[in-house]
Amino acid sequence: MPFNSFASDISLILHGEANDNPTILFLHGAGMDHTVWSEQITPLINAGFHVAELDLPQHGSSKGEAASSITDMAEDVISIINASGLEDILITGHSMGALISLAVAASGNKNVSSACFCGVSSRMPVHPDLLGLAEANDIAAAKMIAKWSYGSALSDEAKEARIDTTITLVDGCADGVLGKDMNACNNFSEAQELTEKIDIPVLLLLGEEDKMTPVKGGEKLEAMLSKSHKVILPKAGHMMMQEDAEGFNKALMDFAGIE
Repeated sequence: MPFNSFASDISLILHGEANDNPTILFLHGAGMDHTVWSEQITPLINAGFHVAELDLPQHGSSKGEAASSITDMAEDVISIINASGLEDILITGHSMGALISLAVAASGNKNVSSACFCGVSSRMPVHPDLLGLAEANDIAAAKMIAKWSYGSALSDEAKEARIDTTITLVDGCADGVLGKDMNACNNFSEAQELTEKIDIPVLLLLGEEDKMTPVKGGEKLEAMLSKSHKVILPKAGHMMMQEDAEGFNKALMDFAGIE
């Protein structure tokens, strides 16, 4: 049964028991929470993984105050990792969570042994219109994000259902949080500096039809890393872990050495 090890302030939901396989620590993207990983949990547990889902401060069920930069977000995550007792971590982040994972991997934390960056780019500029809407807590920001997040991998009906769920999730985050998150992504410029410090294996999982972080941006990041390879999921957009869960999970398990 899953349980929350930081129930009083930070939501870190653990599934299964630690074992010889890596512990997969999932980090969500801007304005989101751990529920974006719903298609990963059961397959990964069944494959023998210990899985942890983190809600960043002021996201989902976590309290506290959201950080305003990727560096500060990474420091929060490092503190949580150190307090959690988790070891041999495959840190897996999506979008903003990928940038946070990048910074955590660059820190050299002894508990992090590998990393997976999903829906990622060396730079993540945000359109000024979206920034303005996010800062104003306007539901149009959530609608814009959801509309841009999906490719053609899903049926029209399934895609519309996912879009509706994403709008509800993003629009439901606390006032001011999405604006902070969007600005943190927009202001991130440390990819080159951070990648030079990373000495662990890295997998980049990219969506072929990703409009928010196009494949070419992920490939630029791949070129900066010394121990990396990429997997491109056909027809998937920015939310590739939902659009092609089977392909996503297989790539992650193959990377971790579990067939």
